[in-house]
Order: sequence, then C-alpha cells, then structure tokens
Amino acid sequence: MARVAKPLLMVAAAGLMSLGGVWLIGNGTAANGRTASLSNQSFHGFKLGSYKLERMALAKTTLFNVHENYVDMERVDYEELFEASLSGIERTLPTALFRRVPGSSMLHIQVGDHRSVIELPEMNGVEPLVSTLQEIAVLLTAHASPSDIEAEDPENPWPSVEYALVNSILGELDPHSRLLPPEDSREMDVENSGEFGGLGITIVERGGVLTVDYPLPDTPAFEAGIKSGDRIVRIDGESTINMGLEDAVSLLRGRIGTKVTVVIERDEATEPIEVEITRARIKINPVEGMLLEGDIGIVSVKSFHANVAPDLELTLKRLADEAKSGRLKGVILDLRGNPGGYLHQAVRVVDLFLEEGAIVKTKSRGRVDDEEMAKAARTQPQYPLAVLVSSGSASASEIVAGALRAHNRAIVIGERTFGKGSVQNLEGLSDGSKLKLTVAQYFTGPVDQVIQGVGVPADIELVSVVLAANKDGTAKSSLYHWRDRVRREADYDNHLDSQAVQAKPAMHSIRYLRPSNLRRTDSTLNHLARDPEVMFARDVLAAAKGAKRTAEILARVAGPVKRLRDAGDADITAAFEALGIDWTAGAATPEASLDVRLDLGPDAVLKAGEEERIWLEVTNKGNAPIYRLTGTSASEAEVLDGREYFFGRLDPGETLKWSQVVSLGEGYPTEDAPVEFSFMDGSDQVIHEWDIQLPVRGHALPSLNFTYALDDAKGDGDGVPEAGETIDLAITVTNVGEGATQEAFARLKNGSGKGLDLVVGTLEVGEMRTAEGEPCPVVRGGTENGRVVLPTVTDTDAEVDADMSGPPRYASGCARSLKPGEAWTGSFQVKLAESDSPWRVDLSVGDAEAYDYAAVMRSSFYDTFTDKVTIELGETVEAEYSPPKVEVTTPLPSKTSVSAMPVSGLASDEALAHVTVWLNDKKVALSQGDGLQAVPFHADLDLVSGTNVITVIATDQSGMQSTWSGVTLLESPPGPDDEE
Repeated sequence: MARVAKPLLMVAAAGLMSLGGVWLIGNGTAANGRTASLSNQSFHGFKLGSYKLERMALAKTTLFNVHENYVDMERVDYEELFEASLSGIERTLPTALFRRVPGSSMLHIQVGDHRSVIELPEMNGVEPLVSTLQEIAVLLTAHASPSDIEAEDPENPWPSVEYALVNSILGELDPHSRLLPPEDSREMDVENSGEFGGLGITIVERGGVLTVDYPLPDTPAFEAGIKSGDRIVRIDGESTINMGLEDAVSLLRGRIGTKVTVVIERDEATEPIEVEITRARIKINPVEGMLLEGDIGIVSVKSFHANVAPDLELTLKRLADEAKSGRLKGVILDLRGNPGGYLHQAVRVVDLFLEEGAIVKTKSRGRVDDEEMAKAARTQPQYPLAVLVSSGSASASEIVAGALRAHNRAIVIGERTFGKGSVQNLEGLSDGSKLKLTVAQYFTGPVDQVIQGVGVPADIELVSVVLAANKDGTAKSSLYHWRDRVRREADYDNHLDSQAVQAKPAMHSIRYLRPSNLRRTDSTLNHLARDPEVMFARDVLAAAKGAKRTAEILARVAGPVKRLRDAGDADITAAFEALGIDWTAGAATPEASLDVRLDLGPDAVLKAGEEERIWLEVTNKGNAPIYRLTGTSASEAEVLDGREYFFGRLDPGETLKWSQVVSLGEGYPTEDAPVEFSFMDGSDQVIHEWDIQLPVRGHALPSLNFTYALDDAKGDGDGVPEAGETIDLAITVTNVGEGATQEAFARLKNGSGKGLDLVVGTLEVGEMRTAEGEPCPVVRGGTENGRVVLPTVTDTDAEVDADMSGPPRYASGCARSLKPGEAWTGSFQVKLAESDSPWRVDLSVGDAEAYDYAAVMRSSFYDTFTDKVTIELGETVEAEYSPPKVEVTTPLPSKTSVSAMPVSGLASDEALAHVTVWLNDKKVALSQGDGLQAVPFHADLDLVSGTNVITVIATDQSGMQSTWSGVTLLESPPGPDDEE
C-alpha cells in the first residue's frame, strides 16, 4: 500500500492537555501508512439537519479507528470502553441511569420513567460495542427529552450525548486521545496555522472587564496607540459587559483588510476613546529574537506552528547580520513553556543545527513506522548552542531538545521537560469536528532516547525560589520546593507507559532567587532582556567556546555555574535571614529523628470561610543538627495541599515553629482530610514523613430565589419594550438557605448581539455591613446596582462628587451579604436597538464564594455553580425562580471503616424534574420528579478506600438546581502490627 505523506502535529503539554498530542493530519491514514479499513463502516461526522443518535456514527468511526490504528492494542479493553461510554451518557443526560450486577450479562437501563433490561454480548471487539450503543441510543431518543440534556446548544442537544460518550471512551485510553467539537477544532486550526486576521493584542478578563494585557509590536493595535491596561468596552458598537473572551476574540478577528471599531477606557482619559483599526495578518506566537552582549542571540519559539522553521532561519540570519563581528558567537533557543506543534517543523528546526544523523523515530504496535534524518544542506554555522526548557516544554519541544542533546550539539538548561512522547492522528470529520487518536510513540536521536513519561533532562538544572516577607516579617508567597510539584505527563491518569526508564539527574543543579518583577507586560524581547535564566545561558555560551556538548565543554562552563550557584545561595540565605531563619549550610542528616506537632488553635479544627493561623512545630530528637530543614504538605482533599514550611538549622533538642494563615473557601465541606507532611534537609532528601487527618468543619450555605420584572419607566411608560428605549429589568433576590451570602451576584449576558446594549449588566447582591452585621456607613454617595446611594457620614478628606455618577465609597472593614430570609432588589439597564430581532438576555445568579465546593470543584458539576435562565424582553417579562430543597435523612460520618453505607432523603419543589445521587464520578441513583412537589431518593453506596464524595443533585422543571454534598473517609481496618 502506498505511503501517504502527511504532517505530524504535536500540540500538547501541561497547560494544553485537552488538545495534547503528536498529530498526523489525515482522513484515515495512520502514522505507519496503514489505511483504516472503514469503507463499509465509517461515517465521518454528520450534518446537523440529519443527525440521529441511533446511528452512533461518531462512536463507530472512533472505535474502528481505535481498532485499526491505536498505538498499543494491549491497552484496549472493550469491556472497559463500554463502561466508560455509559458514564459519559450519564454525565450528559441526567435522566439516564445504567446498572449492572457484577458478573451478570444483564444491563438495567432507566431513562426517565422508562425501565428496561437488555442482555449484553461479550464485548470482544468493535461490532458488539457499537451495536449495543446503538440499541441504547434507541431507548434514549425514545424516552428522554432533549431539554434534559446538558448541552451548550439547547436547539441541537443530541450530538452532545455522543460527544460525551466518545470522549469518555477515548479518556479511558490515554490523556491525549479526544474528539474535538467543531468550535474547538476551528480554533485549533487557527492556532496551528500560525497566523490570522486581527489586531495584534492579547486580552484578559479582569474583574469582569475585557482588558488589554499588552499589544504586540508592529501590529495594527500597537500602531493605533492601544496600551496595556486599556479596557475594551465596545466592539463594533456591541457592549462587552459580561462578554466572554471567546466571543470577544471572534469579534476582533476577521478578514485581513477589514475594519473594526473598538471603544476603550483608560485611567488617564476622562472620556472613552473610540479607535477604528484595520485588521492585518497577525502571526500567532511568532519567532522572536534579539542580540545579547557578546554577539550571542536569544531566539524565543513559543509553539511549533506551520511556519516556525523558516521564521527561525530568517531570525538567525537577521541576528548574524546585526552582530558586530558579522557572525553569531552563540545562540540560546528558548523553548520554555512551548507545548509543541507540528512534528515536521520540529524536525526542520533540528536539521538547521545538524549535518547528519537520526533526529526522531516513530514506532507503533512494536514496529518502526518512520525515521527522520538530518541533512547537510542549510545547516547553521557551528557556534555554541543552548536550549532553554521547562516542565511545560512538551512534544515537538522535547524532540528538538532531546535530539540536539543526544547529538551533543546543545547544552540543555532549565528543568526536566514534560515527558510527552506520543503521536496523534488528527482526522477531520464532516461535521467540523476532529478525531485525535494516539497512534505511535516517538524516540529521539541515534540511540532511541525515550521521552514518554520521562522527558528530557537538563544538563544544568535551574530551580527558581520565591521568598518574600510581609511587613510583620512573616512569609508571603514563599516557595522553595514548588517546582517539585509541577504536574508532568506521568502524573496524568491512563498515560502511556514509559518502559520503566528513569529520568536522569542533571549534571548541575542551581537554585536562584526569582525576581519579583518578571511579569510580562509588553513584548517578549523586553521580557527576555531581564530574564535571569537567559542571562545565565548567555554566560554559559560565552564560556563554552565550542559547538559540541562534550565533557570538556561542560567542564569549561563550571565557572558560570559556580558563580550563579554561589550568588543564588547568598540571595536565598539573605532572604531567609530576613524572615528570621538561620539558613546555614551543613552536612546532610544521616539519621533524623523528628517529633512533629500541628497546632490548629484553641478549637483544634479548620473552619470553612474563616481565616485561621496554624503552627507546625518540629523538635530535633536526634544527636546531630539538621541544616536547612523544610517541610511540605500534600493532600488530595486540597487541605494544606502545596504548603511549605521553613525552619532552617535545628539543633539537637531544639524546637522550632512555622506559622501560616489558612483560609478555606466558604463552601468547603466537613471532612477528615488526609494530609501528608514531608521534611527535607539541605540535601533535598526526605528525612521524615508524617501523615495525619485534619478535621475540617463546613457550615450552612445560602440558597437564592429570584424574581424579575420589566420596568420601562425610562421609556414611554406603556410597559411594552420598544426599539430605542432604555428599560430597567428589576430583580429581587431572596436568600432561602440557612447561611449568609458572601459574594452573591446577578449578571446579564447579551444574547442578541447589536440588537441590544447592556448599560448595567452586573449587580452585586446584598447589603454592605460591618463585621458586627450593622449597616455600613457610606462615606461618599454614588450610583450602585442601578440605584443612588446617599452618604450617611461625612469624610472631610473626601472630595464631594456632586453628580453622584461614580460608585459609592463605604467605610473600611465592610462586606456585602444577604442573611437567611432577607431579600434584596436591584435593577439592570438595557438599551434596545432599532432591530427586528428578538431581544434576548441570559441571566445568571449565584455566589462566587459561598457555593457547594465539593459538588462543583471535586465532583466537577460546574453547571450547578449558578442558576441560569434566558429572558426574552417581550410585552410581559415577569417570572419567579426558586431552587429545590434537598434534605438528607441518613447520618453521614466524616470517616468510617465500613464500606457499605446508605444515603436517603427527600427533595422538594413546586415541580421537580429529577434527582440524581453520585458517588465520586459514578451515578448510583435516579429518581424521576414528574412535576411532583416531593420526591424521595435512596442509594446503597459502596465506598472506595480513601476519600469519598457523595453528591445529590435536584433539578426542577424550570432548570433550577440544588446540590447537597458530603465527604466521608473510608479507613483501612487496622492490621495486627498497627498501633492502637
């Protein structure tokens, strides 16, 4: 069969796991050239108008691709894939529940009120799995309502079910295989093309406002005078109030040569500034380079898009022309944080620096599929070369760093890389989605260096340390071991095996004190010019005076290594001394004996929503001093996770304490949270470990009822919204829960584009109160939440704001809250444009602090964070929404040694839709509401060892949701050798 040449793409890493992988762009051809046998079975996507879930077309395509092309069929267990597909359906369709008795071939299916049982075939291949999914899909479409599906597109929800089940299947294989929906697929195409039509700015959301992070040099935005910190308030006449970043980007991008008008607010400007900008070709993550002292060039490559290699070659030529000597005396290739990109571009980049030899080899199913070799043409001069990498350097970045290191062409400086060495086939489907499937692994250099799960080690490891003190001398944002906690490929579930290869240690390891002013606010070049790692790499290359990574060269750079290590150690020692810590260096501790105690204060517990100071106390019970003693804590429950504790020198018999302020979120649950403490001396070796269970106590949370009504008093007063009018949408929020709100909000989002304009789109719900709960004094009056707030006290130092147009100013120490049983009213303002389209807004109500943390963050029910409704501003706009109430009647212990435990209770509302019960990520019970006012629920739980999160979700027929969650720790029964 003829080989079809297609470019490999590797976009992946710590920050881009959802788009991770080495990709082969194609339509059925794998990395080894085998064409998938899909002529009779394959269906590449769907046309939305003819989509039918019963066909399971996407699932069928995916599974046949897995069968034909997946990298390692020993990892494919069709029984597990089937179970994963059921979980995906249950997540997306709350009214679906699947139960299977262990060891039985009977699957019990509940879809709404319908119950049935089907006999499962032996899941030994694609055909039985697909046919069973098709049978289940028939039941789903016959008995489920489209309104029950949790989909981004309510008008076409059924594809979301298939996307969910397919991605559950792929997630069972590895972290990088995925089906990308059409919108994600289009955005990925733009990112990987390396350019688009736009303005040349990066934007972020700060406090709900679209803000310019920085403009790129020599772009339309830069030339138009757009500055860092500018707030974008309108795009082509459309208000950006509560506009998402993706929506804003889609409006700002467009065809090259077209114009877009933006209105910005700037701190020093008294009026909004309107700017018309013509879109131009903008390079995404361009290759940027500058000349450093000594004619050494620094070149930053942020991703391996389609034009990286030619851009790099041009940049290197420009830098050589700028050099005083007429040639470069060294180059730093900065790949830090580069998540990957096209494999063929990575190969071309390596080829620029090598004359011969193997660059990368891909293997799948035990065979070699392809090998890329370097060629002598267009090779760069033999100057010293350093590659800067970090834990976020992945895929294509690792091929470049690994191949250049393997050929002894470059010194690798920085951190061990991410460790992603897998190849993905990227296949476009006819609905605009893309199937990304892992089809091979790659190996670098002439000796087949393993990357997967291991990464590329640095020759010279650079470890940044952050140490800062508060005014009272206590530590602020102090991080010494933080780089040890960075997640890499091997930390992700279902990652490919790394063939038991261990990461090699660095030849040199250097800690340095990270400057506090490294935040990027303008161009990459200005940022790099003050980067300490770049300056160190420059010194290394200046000392190297040779193009090869030889033992002689590595020995020659010992001078810069020692200088930086000594300077870093001195800086860190001085910073610790400023914190009152003796950071004297000394011998490693051969045998340590520590007594550890944690003091949680007088109540001996951590309380949700309260700021508390804790003390970690250590006593040296040994006979020798311990030098540079530090501690870290880790917890899956996130209590004290990632904390660091500093003690320094600890003499025999001496006791030292380290205090920290701990503040758990308002919605944190009651639990006994396992925490692991590790203690290290100056050698960075663990000398003592201590495991405890921390008692955490949650408290009652608010629950928000809301009503809204239209008021067109600002219009003609006839109660009918009309084009050209500015209307008020009054909302009353009532706290029907048992706890007070903390940061309650109500937000409108424009659903009609230019059809309407949000004048006031965000309301802060609740009354400002003192710490004692009294009304907060108003120092300066102003306008807030659509209403005028008058001053209640006089501030002689404050200027009088006569027009009251600005926000009010309150006395210090106040906070906004809504107590149980209290109601609050505010008004949105909406200006209606001259348009025939329906005026539609989306209303969201919630609390940014006091929410069910266990349900939202630990069980991933993100949609329960707020309640959302869509409002059409017609003649009658008035409605009331109230969340269901969930009561659990069975006691839930914070810890137990018995795995079987029941959970029962009652959900109540005016008209319930359904109630679901979840144990961790598994749905264990479903009760249909059918419009009833009260629905009981029950589930028999089979707890797993460790922490268990139980979540109950009640949904009413208007879409309002309430959650109840509890956490219990299943302890292992004590063994005969365990202490009492």
